[in-house]
Amino acid sequence: MRLRRTIVSGLLVSMLIPAAFAGDRPSTVMPEPSRLKKFMPKLHEEKLAEARAGNIDFVMIGDSITHGWSRHPGVLKVEKMLNLGFPGDRTQNVLWRLQHGAVDGISPRLVTLMIGTNHAHEPKKGYTPDAPEDIFTGIEAVVADLRTRLPEAKIIVFSVFPRKPGGANDRVNAVNAMLPRIADGRHVFHADINRTFLNDQGSYNAALYSRDGLHLNAAGYAAWAEALQPLLEKEGLKTASNVPVARAEPLVPKLAGSRPNIILVMTDDQGMGDLSCMGNPILKTPHLDKFHELSTRFREFHVSPTCAPTRAAIFSGRHEFRNGVTHTIHERDRMALSTTTFPKLLAKNGYETGIFGKWHLGDEDEYQPYNRGFTEVFIHGAGGIGQKFRGSCGDFPPNGGAGKYFDNVLLHNDTIVQTKGFCTDVFFQAALGWIKKQHESKTPYFAYISPNAPHGPMIAPEKYKKRWLDAGWDQNTAGRYGMIENIDDNFGLLMQKLDEWEAWENTLVIFMTDNGQAGRGGKKDGKPQKMFMAGFKSGKCSAYEGGSHVPAFWRWKGVLGEGVDIDALCAHIDFYKTFCELAGVEIPDGIQKIDGRSMLPLLEDPNAAWADRELFTHVGRWKKDEDPNRSRDKSWAVRTQKWRLVGDELYNIEKDPFETTSVAAEHPEVVQRLRESYLNWWEETVPLMVNEDQAYPDVNPQAVRYEKQLKERGIPDWAAPEL
Repeated sequence: MRLRRTIVSGLLVSMLIPAAFAGDRPSTVMPEPSRLKKFMPKLHEEKLAEARAGNIDFVMIGDSITHGWSRHPGVLKVEKMLNLGFPGDRTQNVLWRLQHGAVDGISPRLVTLMIGTNHAHEPKKGYTPDAPEDIFTGIEAVVADLRTRLPEAKIIVFSVFPRKPGGANDRVNAVNAMLPRIADGRHVFHADINRTFLNDQGSYNAALYSRDGLHLNAAGYAAWAEALQPLLEKEGLKTASNVPVARAEPLVPKLAGSRPNIILVMTDDQGMGDLSCMGNPILKTPHLDKFHELSTRFREFHVSPTCAPTRAAIFSGRHEFRNGVTHTIHERDRMALSTTTFPKLLAKNGYETGIFGKWHLGDEDEYQPYNRGFTEVFIHGAGGIGQKFRGSCGDFPPNGGAGKYFDNVLLHNDTIVQTKGFCTDVFFQAALGWIKKQHESKTPYFAYISPNAPHGPMIAPEKYKKRWLDAGWDQNTAGRYGMIENIDDNFGLLMQKLDEWEAWENTLVIFMTDNGQAGRGGKKDGKPQKMFMAGFKSGKCSAYEGGSHVPAFWRWKGVLGEGVDIDALCAHIDFYKTFCELAGVEIPDGIQKIDGRSMLPLLEDPNAAWADRELFTHVGRWKKDEDPNRSRDKSWAVRTQKWRLVGDELYNIEKDPFETTSVAAEHPEVVQRLRESYLNWWEETVPLMVNEDQAYPDVNPQAVRYEKQLKERGIPDWAAPEL
């Protein structure tokens, strides 16, 4: 038995003669994939349909790296090609796909396989890496199965692509050292194109990878396409329009003016620690976990420390204080009437705009969402169902009872209606009915789904509380975690309906939360328990990292990468320009100064250059009629990509993300620079705090509205839409 290596069209090709195997299955029993590596049956069915639709000459098999070709359709144009790359796949998943018809009924000339990356991942919870020998055995099993099912096809096994230095790359190198043994020189070949992904010094070329050091960026796919060109030509495979594969179209789809539908789901008081995909060991959020798996994730995404401020920043594109929102009550939750919202601009340019849930930017008529750019309104009042404070901030009176999250009265456009059921279920049902209507009429839309859950009081349907109470948890924990698991089920319904309606293709779906985690403690069997906080030492109402750092998962099928992490520092103030640019909407002169940026460069290329910036945080919430300057030096922070200055404490977030040790003494120049920036920002901002001296009105506007309608025409039942 001898190993022969030759150079063919620039590729290092290895062939082992005689064959390492000839269709015999290895004796190793392949284990079932863990729950994190799902089979994605719907995508599997879509690929089966694609295979049945036409003659297939070329099949690419792999994981999310292979699947990523779908984001760059112009980079590799091959006639009669089937991409069987699936996010998260291991060899076990590939075998399952083969056994469930993935290549049945087709006769490709060429099959390529690049698998093993997910096996070799760095160790983390629920994701134990496999030994190189076991990874190789799995690849052998896949090739053996392919040989049985596609006896006439030529199979090329690529070396697993290099990764950034570390244990995972060491495992990859060990697997690659074994792969030449797979080649038989007749039907099965090994190709090593890894030199394509190395720099001049022979090490991992970061310029070809996204920020996670695993997935390729646009330049990486172009390099891969160029390396594939000789193979495709050698096999006589035709590329569309007979132009070089890597030059067929621009590397990155340009998103400006693409006018997608946008669905923004923002929950209330849910934090980084309130999702099982973020490591919570006891919560079950399978639908959001799946969405996380399918999404591009902004890992450095920041909001304001409390709810109304975050909402003001989102809709204005600038810090909440510059819209007069310095509190959640005391007339300081009202977004300045001088502010032009992005929904107003979208609505003027052909979009329908809907809000479903919590508004909390003013309960007086002129502040209501139907006067701020929303064409469809379905909301409760105040900052939470049943709330009532002195002045204008208050909900409709019937919502103040003991069962305040059930059977609420809500404002539907210009009519208060009586609903039935749990509030979160009702908000999602209303949103989905409206989304379905827009989808059927082919009207672009912006849907803002903003449930008040899991904000206190901690009330959930009994079926969601039961497992927590049965396990000995207190009522508050059962209510809060029950609300979160109910949110997850509703998000799952959203995903299900988008599937059924085939509505994903031009729809951007975003999941995020409005501030840091509110629930930090509970009781189990009567004993105090610290709740999972994802490592953060603080949550809501804090100037530390835990107050503003929230999950942000973005999915745009076929456009954004799946399982891609972006580490660039982004914030809620960036939505304004981002959504306007996506919609092809020009931001007019003469409106408020926008603090945020467009995120399109990162959406088009997760590894794009992103200049450093300073994000300013202040908890606000000083007393009514108090001079804001007295609180200037209380509860504030400045965040850059690397640093967070919290008062006199400085943290290197890149090295110390959970703020365990201040390094202010070691870096006085950074402290001075960031503090000066903050003081300048404060001085510019105080004059824009337009609600500080506003008097309380004598009546609550939503109570007045309710009583007036009740007397004149009654409160009709809400007609729930059919989904």
